[in-house]
Amino acid sequence: MVLCCRLFGVADVVDRFEVLTDKQWELLALLLPSSDGLRGRKFRNNRVVVEGMLYRLRTGLP
Repeated sequence: MVLCCRLFGVADVVDRFEVLTDKQWELLALLLPSSDGLRGRKFRNNRVVVEGMLYRLRTGLP
């Protein structure tokens, strides 16, 4: 958890739900897969999922 927080620079979290800054998100969004060209419903908001994973890591939820 500490490594993850230091890696993304989120050690001093102010908002409970939005951990990443917009600049950090821009860099991370480039690494995530896109649903363009795939069948089915498009995945709209990767940021919510990533923020949720960071929240679980930060709080120690299983």
